[in-house]
Amino acid sequence: MRKILLIGVVFVTITVPTFAQTKDELAIQTAVQQFTGGMEKGDMKMIEAVWANDENITVFEGGGKDQGWTNYRDKHLAPEMKAYKNLKYELSEIMTKVNGKMGLVRSRYVITGEANGAKVESKGLITAVLEKRSGKWLIIHWHLSASRRPAA
Repeated sequence: MRKILLIGVVFVTITVPTFAQTKDELAIQTAVQQFTGGMEKGDMKMIEAVWANDENITVFEGGGKDQGWTNYRDKHLAPEMKAYKNLKYELSEIMTKVNGKMGLVRSRYVITGEANGAKVESKGLITAVLEKRSGKWLIIHWHLSASRRPAA
């Protein structure tokens, strides 16, 4: 009877999944949340701190593409941040993956607020690719995909 009980305890111990994040996984998740927090606060410096500020970054959103940090910041982010009021940018079901100097964050998002006097709500999925440069994780690619709208 002792052998059977011991085998059962070992089996349970081995099959229990762990959800502990590594230091790098936590760092890439924090960088992404700093970006969304910067959007909520309208704080461009907070956002710039977690983006690779070069011309190789890409952003795919709404079927469009932004290439390069300066272009994305000046022609996409800045006007968007100016238009939004009371913005909330919530992430859930966050999944992270790190492989060497590359990191991946996948998440669901909900954005709510007001823009140009109208209520705004968007839901969907985010994929962020980060690269570790000089010991710091920076976003090099962002893909935001809004949920499909129900057929009319």
